[in-house]
Amino acid sequence: MKVDIDEDSVLYNKYDQSGQRTVKELQKTLPNIQGGESVHIAKNIYPNSVYEEEISGIEGDEANWQTKKIRHISLGNQTLAHFTVSPQGNVEKILVFGDHLGSSSILTDSMGRVKTLYDYYPFGGTRLDSSDGLHVSAYQYTGKEKDEETGLNYFGARYQNADIGRFTQSDPLTQNLSDDKSLVEKFGKNIDQVLANPQQLNAYSYTINNPIRYIDPDGNSQSPFDGYLKATNKLAKLLGNAIDKAVAYLRSERQNKVNEYAAQYDQLSDEQKEMYGSSEQYGNAMVMQDDTMNVVIGMQGGGVANDASLVVQKVAIKAGDTVAGLKVTFHAAEQFVARSMNKLQIKSALEKGVKYLDTETNNILHVVGERGKGGYTIVTDRAQKVLVSTENFIRNLVPKNSPDRFKLLE
Repeated sequence: MKVDIDEDSVLYNKYDQSGQRTVKELQKTLPNIQGGESVHIAKNIYPNSVYEEEISGIEGDEANWQTKKIRHISLGNQTLAHFTVSPQGNVEKILVFGDHLGSSSILTDSMGRVKTLYDYYPFGGTRLDSSDGLHVSAYQYTGKEKDEETGLNYFGARYQNADIGRFTQSDPLTQNLSDDKSLVEKFGKNIDQVLANPQQLNAYSYTINNPIRYIDPDGNSQSPFDGYLKATNKLAKLLGNAIDKAVAYLRSERQNKVNEYAAQYDQLSDEQKEMYGSSEQYGNAMVMQDDTMNVVIGMQGGGVANDASLVVQKVAIKAGDTVAGLKVTFHAAEQFVARSMNKLQIKSALEKGVKYLDTETNNILHVVGERGKGGYTIVTDRAQKVLVSTENFIRNLVPKNSPDRFKLLE
């Protein structure tokens, strides 16, 4: 189908056997640098409803045409995102947030930053179009493609003119009024249901002139918009099943971990056994400690999460473990994660740290760096067999109340 846009531009639309558009091609004649004229092509190809290609270039120079690929992501009738691949191979993700009719209202980038705002008059006229120019969508009012060339919205079976709130072709339903069987097969209504609302006999009206409540999914007949409801119900069902499976799996894994720790109970000292009371209580305490460490690490953010080696070092240490030859106490294990320490710091402090004897506790402080400048302290017992505490700071080694408490060890 040929549409004359202006004296220099012609639009061609091609359709398949079912009437769905497969190609939209704009040909625009413009002066070229040689003093003649060139035909500039802007073509959209629609293999199916979820994928399209935008092709542009100069007629006769097909080798240098550029192709942009677009993938549409939907759930039910609701568009969720557009993924585009530029001719240079750059991928752009545009997230789509719609209104109660499924119209594109807010477009964001993949990080959720708002880039474009759309708003519409009842019959689809543009009320607001605020865009950064990069994050745009041709699929706007009720999720239908708006042709920039004509200003019409493409609904599948026909086009809609939002300026007058009408379709530009007659309703296919009105062409089948004399055939009740055809009405039921094509539109899901018999003649009595059609006649029950006289507005349905208006061959050019959009959604029986009630665009606030209804949409027209394919240009054939109005229906209440239930895209959100269907999408939400489907998503809720999927998430519910996934959550049930995840919970069952996590419970099973947790019990396995409890059993693994409980099996180590006999290896504890008498003092530790007395503290925990039973193998089951010891197993639950160790798993709870693991959970706490994982939560703290998660709260610390990307800097730690991106360094897999540090994550392993932090998750691995638990009360009773041995680190750099030192037995780890429960307090030390807690401080290790809470203060964002790692095993390399312990090893470095033992090998290179300046050592002080705490005369009150009889522990040894292994000090690395300077106070207030990123220094830290590792505390061990005097025999240097037990890791008592980890500190991401350096204490005041000459306190006023007991200036002789800390003695420098040679």
